[in-house]
This record gives sequence, structure tokens and C-alpha cells, in this order.
Amino acid sequence: MDDNNINVSKAKNIVLAPGIHYVLAAAFESFRDEYTPEAFAETIATDKIIRERIKAKNTNVFIAKNGFEIIGTVAAQIKTPDELYLESMAVLPGFSRKGVGQAILDAVEADAKERNFKSIVLETYEPLKAAIALYEKNGYKRTGEERDYYGIRVFTLRKEL
Repeated sequence: MDDNNINVSKAKNIVLAPGIHYVLAAAFESFRDEYTPEAFAETIATDKIIRERIKAKNTNVFIAKNGFEIIGTVAAQIKTPDELYLESMAVLPGFSRKGVGQAILDAVEADAKERNFKSIVLETYEPLKAAIALYEKNGYKRTGEERDYYGIRVFTLRKEL
């Protein structure tokens, strides 16, 4: 698969929620033992939470597709008038390291710039080394902020646009 087969768009229909949940669950399954049960459950988001995100006025859920298959996702929520917060970014394991995460970030950043946001923030977790490498390669920097997330320590990355 090359980048030309990746199509990133905003999820507009709640019927996509089960497919998005599947991507989240599959992407994080290999990290399950690194999470507390509560943190894992929150990270993979239920269909209900995903449907609420799709319907929310302050959130855009992006999906990456290869043909008709959802292979990646992220939710971009307005945190302040100048800042977007990314949550639940995931790529199906069979498509990791094939440009899907990059395509998703590119789409989110283009949308954020078009809507005049000044920065994008996200929280991540040390075991997610490939994701952290992608974020840092794209100019996201650690802010020094950390917090407890259902019994695990997450830290914040920010990118100024």
C-alpha cells in the first residue's frame, strides 16, 4: 500500500462508530498489559462515546480508509478557541508504518490551519514509542505537563501551527 491508497476524511455518520472502535481496540491490544483496565477501556472508547464525538459540534473525528476499510482514526476536539486537542489516534496494526498516521496528522493539521487554530495538543504514554516518534518527527514537543490517567502517567505534547 502506498500513500495514494489512503483517504482521510471527517466521519459524519454515527454508523461508522463500530468500525472506529474496532481500529482503536486492535491498535491498542498489544499494549493492554501496559495499561490499567480503566485506562485501557477509556483509551479504546465505546461505540457510544465515538457516536457522541461524531455528533459533537466541538469535535471532528477523522478516519483514514484504504478502499472501504477504516484503517486509522483520531478525534480532534476544540480545547480553546486557539487550540485543538487530539485524542484516540490509532492505526490498524497491519497498516502501521505505512504512512497512515502521517496522513491523519497531515489532514488534522491542514484542517486546524484552515480554521485558524494556533496549536494542537495531545497526551500520550511512554510505551507508545512509534506514536511518540511520529509526533516528534512532525514538530510536537513535550511540554513537561503530566497527569494521572486512570492509574498511568501520561504526558502532553504540543505543536504550534
